[in-house]
Amino acid sequence: MKRFISLFLIVAMAVCAFPVGIIAEDSTLPFTDVKENYWFYDAVKYTYEEGIFKGTDPEGKIFAPAKNMTRAELVMTLFQLTGVDKEGYMGETGFNDVSSKSWMSYAVKWAAEKGYVSGVGNGRFNPQGNITRQEFACILYRFAKDYFLTDDVDASVLAAFPDVDTVASWAKQSLEWATDAAIISGVELPDGTDVVSPRGTATRAQAAQMLMTFIKMFDGESADGRVNRDLVFAVKNTAYTEPRNIIYMISDGTGFNIIEAAENIYHESLYMDKLAMNYIPHQTHQTTYSTSNYITDSAAGGTALATGIKTANGAIAVDSETRTEPYKTVLELAAEKGKSTGIIATKSVTDATPASFTAHAYERGFHDEIAQEQTEKMISGELDLVMGGGEMYFDTDYCIEKGINFTTKKEELSSTSLPFLGLYEMDAMDTFDPEMPTLSEMTDRAIELLSEDEDGFFLMVEGSQVDVFNHDNKLQEAAHELYEFDAAVASALRFAVENPDTVIIITADHETGGLYIPAEPTPENIVEGSIYTTGGHTERAVPVYALGKGVQELNGILENVDLAAFVAGLLGEEDFGVKSTHHTLIDETNKNVITEVNDFASETENGIRVVYSAENRDLVIPCSELTDITSAVKNVRAIHVEITNVGDSIIDAPILTFETSDGGTEDAIPHHEYVQPGQSVTLAYIIHHGLWSDYLFAECSNLYLGYGSDVDAEFEIGNIYVTDRALES
Repeated sequence: MKRFISLFLIVAMAVCAFPVGIIAEDSTLPFTDVKENYWFYDAVKYTYEEGIFKGTDPEGKIFAPAKNMTRAELVMTLFQLTGVDKEGYMGETGFNDVSSKSWMSYAVKWAAEKGYVSGVGNGRFNPQGNITRQEFACILYRFAKDYFLTDDVDASVLAAFPDVDTVASWAKQSLEWATDAAIISGVELPDGTDVVSPRGTATRAQAAQMLMTFIKMFDGESADGRVNRDLVFAVKNTAYTEPRNIIYMISDGTGFNIIEAAENIYHESLYMDKLAMNYIPHQTHQTTYSTSNYITDSAAGGTALATGIKTANGAIAVDSETRTEPYKTVLELAAEKGKSTGIIATKSVTDATPASFTAHAYERGFHDEIAQEQTEKMISGELDLVMGGGEMYFDTDYCIEKGINFTTKKEELSSTSLPFLGLYEMDAMDTFDPEMPTLSEMTDRAIELLSEDEDGFFLMVEGSQVDVFNHDNKLQEAAHELYEFDAAVASALRFAVENPDTVIIITADHETGGLYIPAEPTPENIVEGSIYTTGGHTERAVPVYALGKGVQELNGILENVDLAAFVAGLLGEEDFGVKSTHHTLIDETNKNVITEVNDFASETENGIRVVYSAENRDLVIPCSELTDITSAVKNVRAIHVEITNVGDSIIDAPILTFETSDGGTEDAIPHHEYVQPGQSVTLAYIIHHGLWSDYLFAECSNLYLGYGSDVDAEFEIGNIYVTDRALES
């Protein structure tokens, strides 16, 4: 936490004597009871100019610095800070002492829904109750934790106060954070002792001082100026409406690992050390295997994301057997619905991922044929914008002859109109060349052009070259590509909060490189401490970020096909692609099956607690005894395990071993390497294609969840799911 706070922000929270009998109006403030030489003047001025505090009288001329801050007033200040549209929070608040017609109702409803505040019992909020210092700290902490990193805390600051034992247990973590951040500091007693005074109240002047310190923690912006406090608050609090625009963003070859690595490598250039995508509140993951292999390529991965149907590696939006049956893509569907459409890539626009949205080909290497199909789509009006590399594959004279606005020059980017074909390199773009347009610049212009359509638009944006550099095991270059992709994400986010009828989906087609980063990555250890395990693709699940109305549907266990089906649903097409189903292996009736065969496992209210040691390294999961999966589950490809680290240390995610009836075994590696203390994750394990068969569990004797070497770990298993799906229509 300290890395975000300048020393000059440390404030004295001593209970000050307020000036009496001196009332003077300052030239820059409307308040008649705040004078320039008062100790709280700067804080009142700052919070007033930020729109956080207003006057307490109808004319707005009385600040009332000595008046105690109430619970309702603090909630309202945070509401005003975020710039939330109150229309989205009108109505019943859920508290019997806060009417839907009261002045603070929408702020109370907002804060309660976000989890920043709770009631005081008996259905009451107690809006006019004086807020205590520990309540103040709790509300600010919950608010900050919802947006920013709050884990790096020095607990010794709070522990140094002699009255630390009077802090309520529910407030201790919050006060540790608030005192370390100097938002709350000591109150001086007559004998000169500083106490934290957790149950003491805060005046409006003191609250202004605390809020100024708190808000200044969030000052600054990213190096490119695209991400700042206002955007972060807007992303979280915008009331999104029925989707009209869809922005589908794919970072080729990107796993959770390179995202965390990039945040550490580029931390000084980021706003509050986080990439723009990590400010999106809705996050999960999806699996990526194809019909032909447990490790996909970009063609099959792109096809699944574009069509909602899995296919074989190498195939572009066609079936896996004959490779002649075309699958409709979500871009083609959007065009049918009258929307403008476009694609952007930093490799050739005929490469596998952009091709999967705009063409149908037997083999991903048929670049000339793919370019021809893209050209015909532009001529017919089905495809309005194409930007990236790949000029060598297009007949540009033909394109110009047919009325397509074509350029190879960055400087002409802003003066073009639709239909627009911008090809800035013969094949892949050099993303380190300042003469090339950046991915964010292309995204900005594409959104500007496509958004002129009253019916809305569909845009696919690919950051193509994280994959390239992960293949070469070049971490810093791959991080650069991810950083550039994230700048395009910021562009999309800015558009979405200003146009809330927009949905953004961000994901990857697969992970490349099998990168392992340190358990506790830092800017100092991230490069030397990271190891690539392959130069190829892996089976690891990849991130999914989603923003906009209805994205809550993309929760829990996802497959890549589910994203295309969701997008099609936004476009009014409910029957699209081939969705997956999931079977639960553990429920309340059969937890004892596992605990009876593992003496180091015990039943809990939420699942099964497992304590690993040198003597107990593998949890036995007897497949056939858990559920009727032998006859129920066909085409199983993935196993998902919900675990929570209930220990005090970081643990390695366990390996899952599949044992067949003939004694053969196969290991599956999870997509997360480490699980932090208190962290809950759903680990995705992909079954090797060598084991694929109908009704696989009929041949399964046991699953083993554990470690290949001695380890001390303690976690709770919430559930185990298997994925069952028809592979093609």
